[in-house]
Amino acid sequence: MRCIHHNDADGLCAAAIVKNEFGVVWENVNADNFVEYCHNGIINIKDETEFFKPGQTIYIVDLALDHYIFDEIIRKAINNNCQVVHIDHHISGKKFLEALSEEDRKLYNDNVISFWTDQYSGCMLTWVYSCMVEDQRKHPNDVEFDLTEDHSSVAIDPNGSIRVCNIPLAVRLIDDNDVWRHKFRESKLFSSAFGVEENTRPYNDEFWAPLLYEGPSKTYEIIDRGVIINSFIERQSKSIMKNAFEIEIDGFKGIACNFPVGNSLVFGEAYDTHDFVIKFNQVSDRNWRYTLYSKEDGGADCEELVKKYFSDLGLYGGHKHAAGATLDRNIFQKYNPKLDAWVRCN
Repeated sequence: MRCIHHNDADGLCAAAIVKNEFGVVWENVNADNFVEYCHNGIINIKDETEFFKPGQTIYIVDLALDHYIFDEIIRKAINNNCQVVHIDHHISGKKFLEALSEEDRKLYNDNVISFWTDQYSGCMLTWVYSCMVEDQRKHPNDVEFDLTEDHSSVAIDPNGSIRVCNIPLAVRLIDDNDVWRHKFRESKLFSSAFGVEENTRPYNDEFWAPLLYEGPSKTYEIIDRGVIINSFIERQSKSIMKNAFEIEIDGFKGIACNFPVGNSLVFGEAYDTHDFVIKFNQVSDRNWRYTLYSKEDGGADCEELVKKYFSDLGLYGGHKHAAGATLDRNIFQKYNPKLDAWVRCN
């Protein structure tokens, strides 16, 4: 078993579910079984011969299709007779698949077990997939399922041989925050505290087993820490926002700020008074990461803005109210030869 996953809470949780639900049939599941990817064009696989070993099952979770996922993972896996399971919820990946050549689209559809819907997060879909029986997992997009209103349980094949499974609170909160539903007040608190946890790697059973299988007590501990962290963020945001500046894209008025941690909470009232906000920061010598957020009521379509203005490297993904991309430059700066320096564009 091998798993390639997004590097956020949703992707890490989805990979942890893969490890615990499907990795148990393999021996020695460890760090080598998992590869993080954040749509930056860099997929670090130590030993491709071992990774793409014939007969291997490769799970791709919470990752939208892009050129790197398709060419560097899926195509290589198929050429080496590996089984590919792709579980995702990003509309950008769906659009990428539709834009592929007829030959490549057929290659994907004929050889990949795909489970896709934009209604739920990657980890929620992975949990639902784990609740299916083996025959259903061969064609998951054809299997009907229905979640209760509070998302505490899921009914698989509700109109047939129904099977009902509980959904861990942690999965529900990560799902709620990741798809920007925000039905639960605790989801933002959990998200803030999750970001400062020391080791959330999917193979760290000490962290994930209590969240997935031992009741909600561990989840509530993280939520309680989130209350403290969010209080700190609120106090710090005023200082951080001194570096913010207003921008306009396609007639939408936004505000951008350079900071490496946190989420839309840092923008405070500006989040509600602008059509969108952008958090950006340098993540390596050659890459800058941009994350766009917008309010659900009347905000800009972040996924469309990212696709139109931040996608020249093909490294982007997201949803209507939260989307991100990686570029090889800071688009808010330009070079001034007189100063021999880069200055912010106004």
